[in-house]
Amino acid sequence: IVKVFDFYNLSGFRKTILSNRLGVISHFLCDYVTLPHKEKWTFNDSFNKHVVYEKELNELAKNHDFKSNIISVDKINIYEYETIMLKSIVKEYIDNVIVEYSKTQSYERDLDFGLSLSLNITQFILETALELNRNRSIEYSFVF
Repeated sequence: IVKVFDFYNLSGFRKTILSNRLGVISHFLCDYVTLPHKEKWTFNDSFNKHVVYEKELNELAKNHDFKSNIISVDKINIYEYETIMLKSIVKEYIDNVIVEYSKTQSYERDLDFGLSLSLNITQFILETALELNRNRSIEYSFVF
């Protein structure tokens, strides 16, 4: 993202590309915190159950009062160490969020965790890219 985007001078086209890429990431993040994906309802015997659940979830989402700050796992701090292992700290964060999510099951929890996880990772991506653009990477070692 850093190589492609100058966040201070984004054209309309580049904003669209960035938005689309973040949207794809958000979609997959939301999958991590929905019951059908957690329970792996993806094979022939449970795929219909998966589709029905997501259809019901979509209906509920239309009137849901979203809560965006419900994850208690500490947000990612990229400056905790001098060498920043981006892939492993993101994976560890997502794994910890999934553990927290798994404690209780509900449609509302799926929606709220999906929103919170997406917002937190999007914020992490953008803040990391901005820091790399500011040449803070000279002080730290970023490993992708």
